[in-house]
Amino acid sequence: MHVDAGVLLILTVVVALFVGVLTRHVLKQSHLPYTVALLIIGLLVGLVERFFYSSGPSSPFQQSVDFLTQLDPHLILFVFLPILIFESAFSIEVHLFRRLFSQLLVLAVPVFIVATIATAAFAFYFLPVEWSWPVALLFGALISATDPVAVVALLKEVCPRKRLETLIEGEALLNDGTAIVLFSLFVTLLAADAGSSSLLSVSGSFIWVVCLGFVSGLAIGGLALMWIGRVFNDPLLEICISIGTAYLVYFVAEYVLHASGIVALVTAALLFAGIGRTQISSEVAEFMHKFWELMAYVANTLIFLLVGVLISKRIDLGSPQLWFALFALYIALLIIRAASIGLFLPVLKRIGIGINRDKTLVLIWGGLRGAVALALALSLVQSKLLEPHIADQILFLCAGVVVLTLLINATSMVWLLRKLGLDKLPLAKQVTLNKARQQQQFELNTFIPQLQQEEFLTNADWANIYKDYCGEAPDENAEIPSLHTEDKQVVSASEDEILIAYERRLLEAERKNYWIQYHEGLLDRESTQHLIESIELALDGRPKLHPREKLDEYWQLPLFSRLSRKFKLLDKFVLALYYRRMSLGYEITCGFLRAQLEVQNYVDKLAPNAAAVKLVNEKIQRNINDAHKRTALLRDTFPELIGELESSSARCLVLRRKRAIVQRQLDHAVLDKAEAQKMIDDIEAELAKNRSKHAHFSLAPASELLRQQAFFQELSNELQNKLTRLAKHRVFSAGDSILHFADHSGSLVLILRGNAEILTPRGEKQQLLKPGSWIGAEAIIDGELSYSLVACSPVDCLSLPGSALKQLDEKHYNELKRQLKKLRLP
Repeated sequence: MHVDAGVLLILTVVVALFVGVLTRHVLKQSHLPYTVALLIIGLLVGLVERFFYSSGPSSPFQQSVDFLTQLDPHLILFVFLPILIFESAFSIEVHLFRRLFSQLLVLAVPVFIVATIATAAFAFYFLPVEWSWPVALLFGALISATDPVAVVALLKEVCPRKRLETLIEGEALLNDGTAIVLFSLFVTLLAADAGSSSLLSVSGSFIWVVCLGFVSGLAIGGLALMWIGRVFNDPLLEICISIGTAYLVYFVAEYVLHASGIVALVTAALLFAGIGRTQISSEVAEFMHKFWELMAYVANTLIFLLVGVLISKRIDLGSPQLWFALFALYIALLIIRAASIGLFLPVLKRIGIGINRDKTLVLIWGGLRGAVALALALSLVQSKLLEPHIADQILFLCAGVVVLTLLINATSMVWLLRKLGLDKLPLAKQVTLNKARQQQQFELNTFIPQLQQEEFLTNADWANIYKDYCGEAPDENAEIPSLHTEDKQVVSASEDEILIAYERRLLEAERKNYWIQYHEGLLDRESTQHLIESIELALDGRPKLHPREKLDEYWQLPLFSRLSRKFKLLDKFVLALYYRRMSLGYEITCGFLRAQLEVQNYVDKLAPNAAAVKLVNEKIQRNINDAHKRTALLRDTFPELIGELESSSARCLVLRRKRAIVQRQLDHAVLDKAEAQKMIDDIEAELAKNRSKHAHFSLAPASELLRQQAFFQELSNELQNKLTRLAKHRVFSAGDSILHFADHSGSLVLILRGNAEILTPRGEKQQLLKPGSWIGAEAIIDGELSYSLVACSPVDCLSLPGSALKQLDEKHYNELKRQLKKLRLP
């Protein structure tokens, strides 16, 4: 019975998904990697069809298997790689990836190149094949590409060590890109005259392809995020944009620009994982991550079954010589990987976050081969670039290595992790985990007696329930266990290590709180991004609870805006930037303050000892005091601006609360779905409108502000008109110099908002000046200034430049001097 190709495709995908679901369900309690099990099933399916269905009428089963074996390898790469690479990079912790990047770069480029050359040399000199050097190098490049899927899945299940997981996954992401780039270059060399290309030209091509891939991923990913940023809480649109971006980035880079599609994909996905977290609607972010997890699960299910079927169907199994070569190659690859990593181990230990012996062993043993290597080998067979027997040899050896690394390395990884003690948390981190469990126990001990009073639970077997979840049956006369009992399970970790782990956990809790504030509408995108950057900086190296120098930067104007004060045409731009900067600083400080108050709740609950509680509470209290000072200063200086900011936050909270009420009414059938959806759409339109508005206020024009001053009103109308044309609006951050004693220009300054201090030439504080003060009269009257004026808060002022005042005619200049003498200012 003949079945149409389209029907075969759908049938194959459906059956593969059901096989995957059944396999995953069966393996729930097993440490056998899911992908390894799928590979074995695929191998069995292919062997059954090969040996038991080779003759006789064609069945749908045979047609499906034949259909799979005839798939274009380039199609396999194009369909599956964007999903697998994008999901892997999108789910990675960007901060940790950034800290590890130097190590990952070493592993993905020099280590990979050394492994490629060493593998090529082994194949050329020791394998029973007759390959030229370009062919050997081609094979070395494709067989050195690692596949972390099975190992990373095990690490997540067995070994709760995020750094090791990111190291293995990040290496695979980058060296897959290196592998495909080198593979393409060697294919080009084979197709052309190999002798016409030099090492310099190959190196130049490699750098160009990688850089072009990076730029294309950055450009397309950035444009996609700008688009998503204009969408509010529309899961369909935002997720569709992410899917389209993944495939478009890969297609444009690989097939249009002839650059590295994987580098472009990794770049775009890291953009989504980094700054994209604040561009993607908070209501959609978790859904998007779950969607990509599902996509990766489906892709892995299909590709590993496909790999198994392809290997068992297309590989020549009858050459004993090649079987011997395969096992020799497998052992050689392990040695080569160990040697190439070992060669750069002194460098790897000194960069990034370092690496120890145990993690190095896991890194070496975790160098599995997978779908990328096999797809590249299949593309060689299809391209007809090599002689058929050479292409078949490469396919056999590649497929064999894929199977052996998955069957041996992946399945023995659990044993290795346990042998090295990496299946457990570091001792210092275990202390904080024990404290978390102690907190759970404490709350259950409080909750269960309350639950026993429920009318419909009085006959429950409370003695056994208490024993199951609290360890022992309750004693009416016993006290509830204290939350602050010392942890005696972990005694090997030093006090410093325990304190570091404790502070790191508190910083992680602080970072989580920023995302909660963002989801609740208390923080906007920009504030959240800056706060996350500051917390990641605090997490680098030894955790730093106090001080947070990074946050101080947001209370200062950027350097370029200070320089632009010299250009009158940029006055409005500087003012707008200043007000926006103050708004940002205030929102950041409020978010920081809320997070510190929240973290305080965990200090006692997670503390390893009383000394740590005291030390950490002091640091957090200093953070709180600093934040209160900053917010109070800005409230006093710019009350209108603060009012706008707080009104915006209040509107957002009210709208979100209203949306929750509508959702609850829908859940309880008070509203039907159509009515509720209309209300929710209206609320979200208001939320989107509120989100896009920046808090803004502007002062009256300089002329109007000047005319309001009593001193100014005593001047002649003619002089008033001239001075209003000369006035410039100026803003200064705390600590900025407004006037300097060495400045003889004779400028006049009127403080509109904020406070400034008069300092002597020796830097001694002389007087605090408040809004309404005129400064600089002395320089006009006596020709010199004997003091400096420094902003001690954000200062908004009007300036009459001395160079412009000196251009007044003698009559008006003398009139100005007479009025200034009446002010009796310094």
